[in-house]
Amino acid sequence: MRDILFMCCMVATLPWAIMHAYIGSLLWVWVALLTPTTYLYGFMGSIPLNKLVAGITLVALLLNRQGATLRLNSTAYLLIGLVLLGGVSMVSGSVVPEAGWEIYDRLIKMVVLFLVLTALTNTRLRLHALLLIVVLSMGYNGLNEGLKVILSGGRHKPEIPLLGDNNHFAGAILMVIPVLGYLYSQTEEKIVKLALLGSLLLCTVSVIGTYSRGGFIGLLVIAVSYIMMTRRKIVNLILLGVLAGLLLLLTPDTWFERMNTIDNAGEDASFMGRVVAWKISTLIALDHPLLGGGFRAVQTAHFWHLYSQKFQLLSFISTPEPLSTPTAAHSIYFEMLGDLGFVGLGVFLGVIITTLGSLSKVRAFCRRKPGLEWAFHLAGALRLSVVVYAVTGTALSLAYFELFYVLCAAAASLRHIVMPVPGTARSRSKPFVAVPVRA
Repeated sequence: MRDILFMCCMVATLPWAIMHAYIGSLLWVWVALLTPTTYLYGFMGSIPLNKLVAGITLVALLLNRQGATLRLNSTAYLLIGLVLLGGVSMVSGSVVPEAGWEIYDRLIKMVVLFLVLTALTNTRLRLHALLLIVVLSMGYNGLNEGLKVILSGGRHKPEIPLLGDNNHFAGAILMVIPVLGYLYSQTEEKIVKLALLGSLLLCTVSVIGTYSRGGFIGLLVIAVSYIMMTRRKIVNLILLGVLAGLLLLLTPDTWFERMNTIDNAGEDASFMGRVVAWKISTLIALDHPLLGGGFRAVQTAHFWHLYSQKFQLLSFISTPEPLSTPTAAHSIYFEMLGDLGFVGLGVFLGVIITTLGSLSKVRAFCRRKPGLEWAFHLAGALRLSVVVYAVTGTALSLAYFELFYVLCAAAASLRHIVMPVPGTARSRSKPFVAVPVRA
């Protein structure tokens, strides 16, 4: 029954995507972030919705460009470079990781989605629609799992198949919280405002319910950043303190025991297992500095066993010996380092830095300018989401996480809307042509 209902909804929606490429791009984002097929158990579960919607959107864009302009900024060039580097790494590698081509295909689709979003998201309304889709897809998981945590008295530990374990779930939801906060501040309708506030609180509860130490650190980053960005620092600090106190009063003692292990990370087997994976990734990159070992190299038995034998080369970092079974990289930085070498890591860091730099420039441009307050606050929210990703990603394998690339596209679109390049901005005379924009 669920599959039939979902099929009817998709059949009703796809014609709109064909007629309007922007609607197709929003549907693409929704499918990529929510992956609705994971909630379906019948015939619809085997349909590659992501590729289907992506294909329809690209065809719609070619048939009816609707003023779309391909905007190539520094972030776009870096992402295209990452795709090219990944292709060379996979083709030239003597040992190709089994899951490598799947990750490469995923990376290509994310970069194409980035280019499509930046081409089509050219107004404030479209940008807000994109953010709303992000909240409806990824935020839904936080709302759903937050309710389960409350109803179970804190015993339920949130995690969903798409995001892996509880730590990855916490990292993903933390990236959505600043966007929820921004939409809440911009909404005037009381019902919508109440719904956004409830979603924000439930997302926070879901992060606490994961018992993730990285999630707790991410919440601290958001809280401190929020206080630093607001004018009424003392009042907001008191409000946050009261809210945090109420949440912690409802938190089981086991949660506090888990958070206390942060001080003794060197003695924690889970954390030291991550450090072992980081060392293996580093050894792969030292042998393959330009191209790395290919996507998912550290999780490949060949590389894991080979560099386990060379583990003593990094013996100055005290860790247990590697297990016989390969593990994930457990870090966006070491994941990229092992997969694509030092060059790939440099390009990936460049994507993060250029995105943060672009958002900082938007905030500086919009500061105290009437009519641009929304852009000033949105730039702050997106910047905080990227910072949270960069901080919590230190211990998470989320280098190829779709939400990060969607937020990068939102950041690039925001800058174009607020700070268009003279002579090329919103030009409809030559639609869908490559236009270089500011770095």
